[in-house]
Amino acid sequence: MPGVTFRHGKVFAAPFGEPAFKYYAEMEFSRMDAFRAASKTPEFAATGKDSQEMGYRSQVHFAEVE
Repeated sequence: MPGVTFRHGKVFAAPFGEPAFKYYAEMEFSRMDAFRAASKTPEFAATGKDSQEMGYRSQVHFAEVE
């Protein structure tokens, strides 16, 4: 998707006990309008489906980082 940086990787530890999740994925958008445009695409919608098909339990959060 244009305007996005994608990072991901296996979660290997947590400070106390077992990690709540096995895998981490992050999409960073260059601008809010890039996020708004991307969130309307079939590719964006497919990310959740892909996660489920890979067997990952997921939670989605949207954050504005400064």
